[in-house]
Amino acid sequence: MSLLLVGFLIAVATLHLAMYAGGRRRAGDLPFSLLALFAALRVSLIGGLLDAALAGLPAEHGRLDAVPDFLILPAFLYFLRTLFPEESDEPTARTISAAAGLWLAGTFLLPRGAVRWVSLSYIVVSAVGIATALSCLARAERAGRSAVRQARAGTFLFGILLALDLLGVAAAPGPGKTGLAFGWVGIFAVCSAALGRRIQDSYEEARRASRALARQNEELERLVAERTRELVEANEGLRRMAETDGLTGIANRRRFESALAEERRRAARTGSTLSLGMFDVDHFKAYNDAYGHLEGDECLKKVASVLSAHARRPGDLAARYGGEEFALLLPDTDPEGALARVRSAASEIRNLGIPHESSPFRIVTISAGVASAPRGQGDLVLAADQALYAAKAAGRDAIRQSVP
Repeated sequence: MSLLLVGFLIAVATLHLAMYAGGRRRAGDLPFSLLALFAALRVSLIGGLLDAALAGLPAEHGRLDAVPDFLILPAFLYFLRTLFPEESDEPTARTISAAAGLWLAGTFLLPRGAVRWVSLSYIVVSAVGIATALSCLARAERAGRSAVRQARAGTFLFGILLALDLLGVAAAPGPGKTGLAFGWVGIFAVCSAALGRRIQDSYEEARRASRALARQNEELERLVAERTRELVEANEGLRRMAETDGLTGIANRRRFESALAEERRRAARTGSTLSLGMFDVDHFKAYNDAYGHLEGDECLKKVASVLSAHARRPGDLAARYGGEEFALLLPDTDPEGALARVRSAASEIRNLGIPHESSPFRIVTISAGVASAPRGQGDLVLAADQALYAAKAAGRDAIRQSVP
């Protein structure tokens, strides 16, 4: 039976040492292997498996009995330190390991008759080691660590068996000797359960951390997408503000010039005709002097509203060119169509019937110039502006068209 127990312990120790040496380096592998090896050595001594090998050295055989006891306490504390690194008292554990080394040296250096007393005095070191282990487990329990119950059970069992072994229970044949051998294997089983629980919980913690990280990444991606959308909307709003006339709400001169350049390129590419109407409110300075600037602003808003309504197609654009001047950009519109659109807008503004006592027409009217550019060629603004001045020179409330 002892041979089977020793073989099992050595096989498990070899497996974990191989996994540790192979680079896995999972917490607990090395100390667990040491525990299994020292337990195998103690069980082999208890079972008399080394009697034949050391038959010629009976005195040295007696010295070997205490060796596993001195080695297994530091290994057990090392094992607990790998399971609960944050709660362990590493300085005390190192001190106990150094003391175990001194006791081990004393076993071989002192006379044979003193070995028994060396083993008995080691009970004090063992008590300090067990107290250190229990203190570590108490801190681990308060911290909510897993596998504390299994480790505490293993610690109590370890302390009892180590004390019994040091007191010489294994020296006398009988059930006590057999029970001690099985007890060391039992400690190994309890430590195995604690190690397995910690590994299982570490995997679960890793999965939880991975899921939490995935949720955080999703939340971060959502926040980034939301902030990006807000920035795009804010930039679009700023762009619209930069291209919109603050008074009338239609396009300003900057937007008009940008659209004009774009439509000129399109007309050149497609071979279409680009037309433009330029408008000027007649006698507007006199209107402001007579009715005030607030009424003047309302007058400009009404004119802008009419022109905006005549920019019906997607490419059409009504814009305030400056002061009381307005522009109506008409892509893909021939001279006849452009003249008709401008006349319609001028007629509608006249029909508003806005009173203007300082005007010879007694109502607000506009003068307009129309120009067209096949394939967008030529200075369209200059041509429309010259036509506008011709309309004003003709007495205002008139429309003139530039000949392409």
